[in-house]
Amino acid sequence: MVDPYIPYAWQEKGETIKVESSRGKRLSVLGFLSVQRDLVAYTTEGIVDSDVVIACFDAFSSELIRKTVVSMDNSTFHTSEAIRGKIPEWQSKNLEIFYLPRYSPRLNLIEIFWRFMKYEWLQWWAYKGWPYLVKYVEMVICGYGNELIRFTQKDGPAEVYVHAMHPNIGGGRIGLISQDEIIWFGTDSKGVTFYDGFAWSSLDTQDGLAGNTVTAIAQDADGSFWFGTSDGGLTRYRRSTSRPSAYITSVTTDKTYRDLSAIPDLTTGTRATIEYSAIDFKTVPDKRQYQVRVQAFGKSLSKKELDLDWCKPTKSTSFDYIFPESGTYTFQVQAIGGCHRGYPAGRIQLRWYCPTV
Repeated sequence: MVDPYIPYAWQEKGETIKVESSRGKRLSVLGFLSVQRDLVAYTTEGIVDSDVVIACFDAFSSELIRKTVVSMDNSTFHTSEAIRGKIPEWQSKNLEIFYLPRYSPRLNLIEIFWRFMKYEWLQWWAYKGWPYLVKYVEMVICGYGNELIRFTQKDGPAEVYVHAMHPNIGGGRIGLISQDEIIWFGTDSKGVTFYDGFAWSSLDTQDGLAGNTVTAIAQDADGSFWFGTSDGGLTRYRRSTSRPSAYITSVTTDKTYRDLSAIPDLTTGTRATIEYSAIDFKTVPDKRQYQVRVQAFGKSLSKKELDLDWCKPTKSTSFDYIFPESGTYTFQVQAIGGCHRGYPAGRIQLRWYCPTV
């Protein structure tokens, strides 16, 4: 924790001003960090002694499947008789201990990690109280080594300039993770943009938002969202429970088929354009998105892309492809509207064959 620092104060002559100090809780973190950035960390409340270190090493060594060397400094709780007495047992579990030269903490890779955690990564709000500190330390540990994915407007956010996520999950001025784990961001001029792990969507004045400059987001107990704007006031938003429904309108090869039951078997190499739309009364048309996939049946194909899972969300209302191999394929489309992905209602089965010579 951070110790308060008061450099100057005034007092009456003969009077002594006292600031009572008290010892708060201590959160200790022990960990193992590889050169490949793999981190295994353990947290405990209180001080670290040999018993704590032994418990961590016992847990770590029980998971090893190949020989592993752990380098550590010469702290007293690393070099105690209890620790040295456990070394033969750990060696039998593929764990070797290498003690660094004295007074050389810079040679220990994890010391760099601890320094960044304490002085670079911990934000001011982590010191608001014990629960905040515990939560933020857990966030740092869980997030370390994960891939950072950068999203631009091409990927779906409504605007480049979005307010950063507020780590206080209960709500906050600049962002929110909702009860169903959708991440919501306020923007400066494009309303609210949100991400459910698959697709980006947005709400703005077209959808009934009071204003497009969103400076506060909160969710109440019944799941309703409250958006504070600086250019229009306050909006309460209740998400619809209805899901959009996609359907196929036509298939075009050498001609356009609107009666899908009339589509004949097609020769390989024929280009097929499948068009689709959605029934969605809650999403303005220019915000509707779709996901499509093609699944092949009855044959193992050499082209991996023909057995895809759902493709990346798109606003396109057509899918164009040349099927190079014979077989039976099922094309599916699902609509995305607001916070909901519809069921894959749009489905058609097409058959391609190789013509005989």
